[in-house]
Order: sequence, then C-alpha cells, then structure tokens
Amino acid sequence: MVVGEGKAEVLDLIINTLKEHEKSLDGSIEELRAAIQEIRRRAPEATVVECESWTDFKMRGRGAKAVAFQMRNKDIILIAVAGVTVYRYILNLKGWLSEELNVPAEHISD
Repeated sequence: MVVGEGKAEVLDLIINTLKEHEKSLDGSIEELRAAIQEIRRRAPEATVVECESWTDFKMRGRGAKAVAFQMRNKDIILIAVAGVTVYRYILNLKGWLSEELNVPAEHISD
C-alpha cells in the first residue's frame, strides 16, 4: 500500500461522513421548519407561560411538540410548544454557569 492511498481513503471516509451528517441536518431543518409553521399557525390561540426557573421550564416543556432557542445578548431564550401553550424561559448564560460551576461571574469570559 502506498502512503498516498491511505490518505485518500481517510479523505473519502471524512467526505462520506460529512455527506451523511448533511443529510441528517437537512432532515432536522425540515422538521424545525414544519414546527415553526405550526407555531405560527397556532399563535393567535396560544397561551404564553413565562417560566421562572430552568426546573419549571424543563418540567413543563417535557414532551413538547417543538423546542427552539434564540441568543439575545448574553441570554438564551428557550421556547417549548406543548399543545396551544408556549412555555418561555430566559436563561442568563453567565449567571447559570456561575451557579452550576460555583465560579464567580466575573471569572467567566464572554
């Protein structure tokens, strides 16, 4: 076996793996688009519940039909849609990391 052949095989493996991941991501994107359309369709009749804690959001959002997140400044806005109820939780990432890791917030870089 020539050294170059081994490299070509590795490249083929990487390329094939990336193609499989691309197909998987395409399917996930389509599912997310369908979920977003469903949310928009139901929006006029939806009830929005602001969750006060991660535990509350996790409990209420379990088994949700759709889940989404959005980054805004240093916060993560989490949304879970269950039936006609939209659960929303705003997570301050720096504060959460500080609590979870028992590290002062000023020691956490942006």
